[in-house]
Amino acid sequence: MRLLMWTSSYGQTIGGGPVLAPLLATALARRAHEVTVITDRRPESLAEEEELDGVRIHRPLFRRALAGDVALIPAIRRRVADLKDKTRPDVVFIFSSGYGEFFHHLTQTGRHQPLIVGLHDLFEEKAFRPDSTVGRNLRAADWVTACSAAVLERAIEHVPALQPISTVIRNALPMPEWAARSAPPRAMTIAFAGRLIAKKGADVLIAAMDQLKDRYPELRLSLAGEGDERMALEADAARRGLASRINFAGRLTHEAIYPFLASAALVIVPSRIEPFGLVALEAAQAGRAVVASAVDGLPEIVVHNQTGLLVPPGDAMALAAAIASLLDNPERAKAMGEAGRRRAESHFSWERYVAAHEDLFQQVAGR
Repeated sequence: MRLLMWTSSYGQTIGGGPVLAPLLATALARRAHEVTVITDRRPESLAEEEELDGVRIHRPLFRRALAGDVALIPAIRRRVADLKDKTRPDVVFIFSSGYGEFFHHLTQTGRHQPLIVGLHDLFEEKAFRPDSTVGRNLRAADWVTACSAAVLERAIEHVPALQPISTVIRNALPMPEWAARSAPPRAMTIAFAGRLIAKKGADVLIAAMDQLKDRYPELRLSLAGEGDERMALEADAARRGLASRINFAGRLTHEAIYPFLASAALVIVPSRIEPFGLVALEAAQAGRAVVASAVDGLPEIVVHNQTGLLVPPGDAMALAAAIASLLDNPERAKAMGEAGRRRAESHFSWERYVAAHEDLFQQVAGR
């Protein structure tokens, strides 16, 4: 099958989409599908065109063109049209919405190309309007997938016509080979990994650390990620007397995230908004109990009192209490981590994830 896959970014930025898009494209290429990816060039130092792991990647300057450099638009339009003519895809797959799909719609001809749209974000109401890129994608789609039930419910709420042509394909990841033999965690270390932006709730975790610091003098927080809030978070930690107890580890590669999470006794996911929560799945694969916000897609990963604990988003007191309950009962935390790993293997199988997409492509292409 010939697949033209649009994605907002491809392996160069933080987040579920950039991690999953290359993994899925490569897996499909290994199953003998012809996969062509078209994505924004971020950063602009990346190659305009290259082949990686059997996947052909094209990176026009979508963002620059649509941000005001209109002189680029005719050339990008011709390039996209030529690429469609050359690849003649059986299915067009918008894996994650960004800027580029504007050019997909701009280059549509009378020949119908089956379109599947993947949703990985909890968009605001205005994003679903017919004149927006996301709204146009959804109304042109032959089928829509969502990374969680929470994401699909939001989309159907705003575009009810999606109900009969949509399904949930929950995110998944290949199980790390070392997961079954990961080293014991450091007993008084908790971990956070994610973008340092308001919706990820790192500030709530620092406030919870403040409540725990006297009760647990040895407690340390390892905090991985980068973002606009980093300086403010560091200042807040210093103001609370926590600078020596919080390690800002910076951005980690996908390969480095598993040993980072496995080194901690608990993984904390205090998001205010979370379409899915890939780090909660990574923590489960690493065999660690998760304390997470009971918001959006996270309860689809973390089963309360079985694989971790769920607390109200933004509630530092409830977060601190949940963390304390597991620090005081390490055997319970260990059992939750083991249950989480088993559930990750059974409910979030990578092979099943790839096969679900492959089956859907064949179904839609055969209509």
